[in-house]
Amino acid sequence: MLELMEVYCTRPGCKNPVNTISTENINSKNAKKEICCSTCNMPLILQEHFVALSYLGSGGFGKTYKAKDLDFFYTNRVIKQLHPISNPGQILTSEDLTQREEMFKKEAITLENLRHARIPRLFGFFTKDVEATTGYVQRFFYLVQDYIEGENLDNELNARLSLPEPRTFSENEVINILKEILNILKYIHNPDDTNGVIYIHRDIKPANIMRCSKNNRLYLIDFGAVKQILQGLELETTSIVLDPRFAPPEQFRNQQLSPASDLYATATTCLCLLTGNRNPNQLLEESCLKEIVTVSDQHFAKALDLMLKHRSKDRPQSAQEVLKILSGEPDPDSGSTQIPDSGSPPQPRMLRRFIDWVRQLPRRWRSIISLGFSFSLGIAIAVAFYFIFIYKLPVTPPPYANYFSRGEESLIPPLNSTKPSCKEADNFKQEGINAFKKASLSSNKDDFRDAEKFFTQSINKTQSINQSNPNYCRVDPETFIYQYNSKVAQTASARNGSLPTIAVVIPSESNLDIALEILRGVAQVLKEQNTNTPLFQILLVNNNNNKIQDSEKVVNYISNNNIPEEFDDFKNSQILGVLGRYTSRYIWQFGNIYGEKKLVTIATTSTANRVLIPGSNKPNLNDYVFRTASNDSIAAQDLANYMMIQNKVLIAYRKGDPYDPYSDSLKKMFRSYLLNIKKIRSGNIQECDLATDTPQTCIDMAQNEPVNVLMLVPDPNRLQEAIDIVNLANGNFQILAGDVLYGNQTSANKMVVAVPFHADNANDNFKSQTKKLWGIKKVSWRTMTSYDAMQAFVKALTDLPGNANPTRQNIYDNLSDPSFSAPGATTEVRFDQDHDRKAVTGVGVLVQLNKSNPNRDEYGFTLLETPQRNNS
Repeated sequence: MLELMEVYCTRPGCKNPVNTISTENINSKNAKKEICCSTCNMPLILQEHFVALSYLGSGGFGKTYKAKDLDFFYTNRVIKQLHPISNPGQILTSEDLTQREEMFKKEAITLENLRHARIPRLFGFFTKDVEATTGYVQRFFYLVQDYIEGENLDNELNARLSLPEPRTFSENEVINILKEILNILKYIHNPDDTNGVIYIHRDIKPANIMRCSKNNRLYLIDFGAVKQILQGLELETTSIVLDPRFAPPEQFRNQQLSPASDLYATATTCLCLLTGNRNPNQLLEESCLKEIVTVSDQHFAKALDLMLKHRSKDRPQSAQEVLKILSGEPDPDSGSTQIPDSGSPPQPRMLRRFIDWVRQLPRRWRSIISLGFSFSLGIAIAVAFYFIFIYKLPVTPPPYANYFSRGEESLIPPLNSTKPSCKEADNFKQEGINAFKKASLSSNKDDFRDAEKFFTQSINKTQSINQSNPNYCRVDPETFIYQYNSKVAQTASARNGSLPTIAVVIPSESNLDIALEILRGVAQVLKEQNTNTPLFQILLVNNNNNKIQDSEKVVNYISNNNIPEEFDDFKNSQILGVLGRYTSRYIWQFGNIYGEKKLVTIATTSTANRVLIPGSNKPNLNDYVFRTASNDSIAAQDLANYMMIQNKVLIAYRKGDPYDPYSDSLKKMFRSYLLNIKKIRSGNIQECDLATDTPQTCIDMAQNEPVNVLMLVPDPNRLQEAIDIVNLANGNFQILAGDVLYGNQTSANKMVVAVPFHADNANDNFKSQTKKLWGIKKVSWRTMTSYDAMQAFVKALTDLPGNANPTRQNIYDNLSDPSFSAPGATTEVRFDQDHDRKAVTGVGVLVQLNKSNPNRDEYGFTLLETPQRNNS
């Protein structure tokens, strides 16, 4: 009887990759070189003995296949093929491709050098040149490894959560997993075992830990992102954040990586397995470790707590240290600190040390020292001298002080720390920050002028670099804002305390791109202002790594105009408005706090309907909250109209999350529009709950029905699940989505997303300025909504009655006036009676992901449709 084998074609884009070949042909030496895919003519037998059987998945650099090795009695292998995937909006140049080829080669070299029982062995690395249908020759890169029969921990977690009684990994199971992974890391981090090289994995997560079904042992896989560090040399840095859910903070900030970076990712992996939450970094931003999970083993609790420290230097520096903590061994470095002899002679340059210490004091204390009487100053110096040089007591700023800045410190990480040609721009910015600190303490106009000069030099340096190479340096919008503040701080209105403040709230470091988008919109408006007669100054606020209770504290500080550690120079400046990236989850709660103090907030990214559930007792959005983005009713209508009537749809959303109304809001509006306006039968609408259903379950539901449209409306905490659905869909469905899917994480071409704006609809002046300031031809919609919010504040402050001093009530009254309008990036900024953005043509559009299109915006989206609305 003729035996048949299914063989999978490895040519990317092959429409019918599964081929059925007889084993007789496969084993024929003469035929091995001639057996090709019946669809695209791609050779199916690689190196004359590797045969791909099925597709396993893909990552940023490659696709993987389960394979057979014909020379080793049909032993299973893994074939990994280089298949570079660009970020949205990015076209891979020949230089980019060469760089990725080099990284792929490095992975092969790494696997060749790493000889550990729990790391899959390398069996081959080779290239294959094949003629394409276009006539050009394509070169494919392959590496072949051991195949670990079993499941990765991510799939294991999925299976547990899909049980009738869902469960996660137990504490003891996670402790054993941690110990196994630490023993692998102990090997790859130890230069004595790896020929003087330290290897940093950089992508540890449940999906990259395999459990072998034969021996139940764990294996660490996917070494494509490994960094190699020669012992004794400076640690390398990276800009690659392969999975932001698990990556350590330094990986977001392009800072030096070390073995402690892998330890952080290992700890977030443990957190995921314990809780079932696949975004542990998001959990850590909102809650402390003790509030997320309770463990009984105190050694385990201590290990997790130390491994998850925000600063790399505060974590254990080796896997061996963590293993000692788990075993309960005492820390040899935990002994008491020796107090120096108080009778020892003063150290050299002690005066300079003391002055430097004074400069490092919190702002409030520096103000007290500089403004006090000479006697008080003498006492303060004497006391400080005693504590610094005898007891060395730490001086800590008031809680939350580091979340606020007018120019005294940077609230975003350096954007170009790994680029030598941009270093000078970063240095100028730091000099400006130092000068701004000094000016805030001295209240000297000349010092503010120095700060302005340094910030200007930083901007000029960055822009000159970008003019010579537009893709090389990222322009820092925070510097523009600090330059503006330095200028207006020199005016009489600022110096007598009558110049008001607008607070601008940006998200945490894990959302750095969104923070930059907001800051660009704000800075672009500031560049249009007359700084000789300014209307306001700016206070930047960073909700960084906060749980919601901490965010409430920050909101209360803003509402009460009581900023921790604020310099006296700015204390009399009243905060008259707040602009920020408050998502729907936060703006409902925080809007009430602001509203109680009659403080207007213009939210730039919140879209959930103001009335969450008509007829229910749930609160609506506070009247003091205005919004410059289009709301969910507009997005639902546009997406429903775009979907053809005869289609069946599956909606993937987060069911009934009381903390984030966005997902539930958009789902209900979309469903309602399909049923009541489009007259689609309810049986043609399926639903998948991202809180309880796995991405595979959602895809199975879609295929079993079957449906041909996937509507994705995750909340921000379930974004990864939605992206996983997109990847599993494999182009078999039309994909529609809410604006949460707009960003650089998404790679599904032709996905249609409802967003407030697209840069194609922006006016010419706005577009020319974005290109000039940021080197970005088409910015994101979040930059546009932030620009519009800032313009609304400018207009509200400009239209004051007579010579009245601006007040919070003035701002509210002006914005609430039915005739109010301000210039916007696309259309005029006008609010309806509910204080949402007025629905006119151009507010609420459909975009499509098409990263190869030259008309794409910065994230790879092109304008698909601008629905017509009532423009009265």
